[in-house]
Order: sequence, then C-alpha cells, then structure tokens
Amino acid sequence: MKFRGNYSYSIDSKGRIMLPNAMKTTLKENGMDKLIILPGFSQKYKYLFLLPKNYSDKIENHLENLKFFDVNAQKIFTFFFGNSFEIELDQQGRIRIPKPLINRLGLEGEVMITGEGDFMKIWLPNDYNNMIEEELSPDSEDLSNILKSINEKYDI
Repeated sequence: MKFRGNYSYSIDSKGRIMLPNAMKTTLKENGMDKLIILPGFSQKYKYLFLLPKNYSDKIENHLENLKFFDVNAQKIFTFFFGNSFEIELDQQGRIRIPKPLINRLGLEGEVMITGEGDFMKIWLPNDYNNMIEEELSPDSEDLSNILKSINEKYDI
C-alpha cells in the first residue's frame, strides 16, 4: 500500500477536506478509516502529516522505547502525542481537520494533498510549490545532496 501523487482540494467552512479517490480507495481496501493528523516538522514550510492509524501505531511502538527521563524524548512525546489527533473518514470520504491545526497553519480555501508512500501530507499550496522549486527541482543542490546521502546510507 503506497500513497502517490499530488492533488488540489478545497477545505470547507467546517474544516473538511475530500480525500482523492486513489487515496480513499487505498485506505478502504486496507480497512483503514482512522487516521492520525499532526503538524509537519519544517519551520520553513507549513504542512500536516496524515498517517493511517496502523502506520502511526508502528511509530508509537518505537516511541515507547524512549526513556521517560530523557529531555529530548519528552519533546518528541509532546510533539507527537500532544499535537496529534485521531480522525476518521466520513461516509463521503472526507476528513475533518481539528480546529487547532487549522489555526496553526492558517488553512482556508485550497490545499495540496500529497501521497508520501506510507502516509500523506496536507500542504498550504504556496509552501508545497516553494518546497518543490527550492529543494526538489532537478538542478537543486539540495536534491543532489539528499539523493547522495540516501544512496550512501541505504546502498541504493
């Protein structure tokens, strides 16, 4: 199961977004109607992670190994658990973005939904386009360094 592609959708006045058909199909075929949504890691670009519950469970199992008295571990707990919400697909294949996340990102109007393999992201369109232009264009030094690093680390 992999999520692929990028799609432009609108967020409605109730904070709901229709998921792309391909993503809804992938979720339904794998019996997943629960998702975990949380803010992205970037300080430069605004996006949300949208994780199928089973993928989030894998992450949570790894987090259990972090030590309670480790200050950095506590930051990860706060980030992951304190800023995430469990949401569900409704009958129409929509998700409702929790108000704190709408406010944090300033979501309104159009959003970009991207497939990211095992999970998805919801982007502010300008942030998505800027990230693609600045970091992932074919002539980008960033992309070249990322590919080199992955190649060395994973021997691809």
